[in-house]
Amino acid sequence: MIDEALKIAMSALVNVLRELLANMEEEQYAIMAQNAPAFQVIMNSREPLLNSMQAFRGAMVQEINKLKDLHPEHADLESDQERLKNLARLAGADNIELLTLRDQILALSEQMEKQNSYNKLLLGNQQNESDTENYSHQYKPRLAARVKPQKSSILPKQILQTIERTAEEN
Repeated sequence: MIDEALKIAMSALVNVLRELLANMEEEQYAIMAQNAPAFQVIMNSREPLLNSMQAFRGAMVQEINKLKDLHPEHADLESDQERLKNLARLAGADNIELLTLRDQILALSEQMEKQNSYNKLLLGNQQNESDTENYSHQYKPRLAARVKPQKSSILPKQILQTIERTAEEN
């Protein structure tokens, strides 16, 4: 019963993480194209995805904790990150579906970290280019000048913080 609830929570989390990664890739293209309206739409659509991710992650952690309570011999697994990584010890090494979902969550989290770093780098480069453009006679539209700073910096930070919390807990 716990295994089924955990599978459902993990499957839902995998789906949301995929959507978030796709959203982050769309962000990359908007930054590269210097398309501020598309960038704003992408950032606005990210908040519900983050809320869903946190809800499904919480459900997954709750189910993993139930498994841990059933196996007191694994009380040494303190953080949620350790519990996720050592799910084989809690759910059994023969539970291939749970282990596959675990691997997908860890891989998607890693890809999201890389994508977030790349997007931050692109945003930083856009802002650095705007400094040199002040002395240029050519006009180039600047994404950094057209995007509200709060939206462009808060949401990626939320994703990174959520990813870091997930990584620490797992």
